[in-house]
Amino acid sequence: ELAEQKFRREARSRLRAAQAYVIGGGPAEDVFHPNIDIVPGPGVDIVCDLEHDRLPFHDGHAVSVKAIHSLQHLCRDGARHVLRECARIMQSQAVLFIMIGDFAFIMERIQEDGMVDAWLNCVFHGTNDDDHFGFHKWGYTYESLKSEVEAAGFSNVRHCGHYNRWEFKMSATRL
Repeated sequence: ELAEQKFRREARSRLRAAQAYVIGGGPAEDVFHPNIDIVPGPGVDIVCDLEHDRLPFHDGHAVSVKAIHSLQHLCRDGARHVLRECARIMQSQAVLFIMIGDFAFIMERIQEDGMVDAWLNCVFHGTNDDDHFGFHKWGYTYESLKSEVEAAGFSNVRHCGHYNRWEFKMSATRL
């Protein structure tokens, strides 16, 4: 039992000292920590209402934040809120990294291929209504997300290529 208490104490200390955060990493096994998500689950370190609450970190602390496939699970205003919160907790010149579905590409595929499950899943994501945040609530093109990121207080927004044909990567620097 002493070993478990020591492990928990050290884990809490690492979370407080961390300067790199993941927003909405969910139960992914390869997510970095601390992982802040809207629902509890395996691999989630901190539960926070990303659409409404302040991130539980002090201003100007983080050197990087990653949001991998998370912003589209929030309503547009919720994503705007969490982007502003990321800017608040990040140091000047810290880096925000985002990977997200390329809504323009996905819509092109639907127009050309029709209403096939593969492309519809990229839009809606969920297969049942048990998981409120399993579904995508908003879609982004590079240009629309760039505008949102800049409005939240970031600069030097860069398109970092595609992870695959339907997902793009973006980075930005905190002003």
